[in-house]
Amino acid sequence: MKKLYLLLFVICLTGANAQITVVITPPAGTPPFCTNMPYSFTGNGTPGPILAWQWTSSPSAGANIQSPNQNITNITFTNAGTYTLTLTALDNSGRIDSGKYALTVTACSSNISAYNFQETFQIFPNPVSDVLQINNLEQKIYSYKLINTIGEVCAEGKLNKTSGEINVSEISNGIYFLFLDNKEKFKIIIQH
Repeated sequence: MKKLYLLLFVICLTGANAQITVVITPPAGTPPFCTNMPYSFTGNGTPGPILAWQWTSSPSAGANIQSPNQNITNITFTNAGTYTLTLTALDNSGRIDSGKYALTVTACSSNISAYNFQETFQIFPNPVSDVLQINNLEQKIYSYKLINTIGEVCAEGKLNKTSGEINVSEISNGIYFLFLDNKEKFKIIIQH
C-alpha cells in the first residue's frame, strides 16, 4: 500500500506543478509592421480552459491595445520602434504563464511620392472598382500583396516586367495596402 500512495502523491504533485503554454500568433502577411495600421494578434493557451487573458506591450507608449483582456486583440502602433508583446494567461487551476512576441514597427507612408516611385510605377485607378492596373516602368519582376486593415492578405502574386493587373471585383469595399516585394506600401481604396 505504501507504494500505491507514493505513486498517487507523485502524480498529484506533477499535475499541480504542470504549466500552461501561451503562444502568440501574428497576423498573416506580416512583416512588415507599419505605424497607424491595426493588426490582429491571437493568443492560445494549453492546456485549458483559460479564464483570464492580459495583453501588454513593452514599451507601452505607442501601442494601442484594443481588447487587452481577450485572447484575440487588435493593436495599432503609433510610433516606430521595437516592441515586445506579452500575453499572460490564467487557467482554471490557478496556473499563470506568458508568451512573448518581438516585432519591429516602421513608419510606412501611403504616399507614392514618398518612395519616389512616380518614375517606377503607375498605379491606377485609385479608387478602383474592378481591376487595378500597375505599369512597371522599371521592367523588373515584383511580387505583390494586397492586405486589408486587419492584416489579412486579400490578393497576392507577381507582376511581370512591364505591367500587371489585380482583379479586385470580389474584394469588399474598403481601404487596402498594396505591398511590393514586402517593402513598399501604397494605399488603395476599393469602391464598387
